[in-house]
Amino acid sequence: MKFTNSKKLGIALSFFGIFSNSLIGQEMKQDVKSNVNKWSFEINFGTNRAVRPFGTGYNSNEKDFLSSPSLNHFDFGFRYMLNSKFGIKTDFGFDAITNKSGNGSLPFKSMQSRFGIQGVFDLGKVFEFDTFSKSIGLLAHGGIQFSQFKAKTGNETQEAAVQTNGGYMIGITPQIKLSERTLLTLDFTALSNVRQRLNWDGTESARENNLAGLLYTSSLGLTFYLGKNEKHSDWVIASKSEVATRPCYGASITSTGGRCCRLRRSQPATC
Repeated sequence: MKFTNSKKLGIALSFFGIFSNSLIGQEMKQDVKSNVNKWSFEINFGTNRAVRPFGTGYNSNEKDFLSSPSLNHFDFGFRYMLNSKFGIKTDFGFDAITNKSGNGSLPFKSMQSRFGIQGVFDLGKVFEFDTFSKSIGLLAHGGIQFSQFKAKTGNETQEAAVQTNGGYMIGITPQIKLSERTLLTLDFTALSNVRQRLNWDGTESARENNLAGLLYTSSLGLTFYLGKNEKHSDWVIASKSEVATRPCYGASITSTGGRCCRLRRSQPATC
């Protein structure tokens, strides 16, 4: 079976969701201390690469590999951490897609604005980055997005083609802590529209494109932590002694070791 890029992206997003859901129930048992900040604001600037679809004679590729990338992507949003590893974020993004000078494409101008709702998973804590660095982190994010697309081909007097799209997105965000309030971030995101009728250049998409659009973005940005506390949950590691004791069927999780003590009697108990 042949998988398109959009299907591969969808499968990756599904695994992300399943993996997160399988762990979030356990993680919710270990609440982050209440004296840490959980909100943050982020802003990013960067570049995009519209992968497909394009009409015949159109593309947005750079002239050559050494060409300077265009500054054609911008996004900003808010993130809230539910606990030490899981959070949610909402963001707004804007992408300009045009032909590049000298790349052989017919002229066109397109703009996509989007709103996204995503889950966030702290991979830095999973892979224990704190064992070798106190200022490097790594987040994964994925969720759904809704967008509006406008495009013009040919002369400026032409009426723009407009379409409302929706789909999903998934990405990864390396973090560098500059201070207790500020982060420098990189972000790499893949976005897919699942019912994109128009090409990125504004022409009608061919049936064989399966009405799907794919866009990559790379950006550099800053994250600002919000709140009155000194630290943010991104950099707080829960110790084993902070794991709450929870009863279970015939066993219990100890407050220090985190192991189940099997009892012969079928009743809730505490080791």
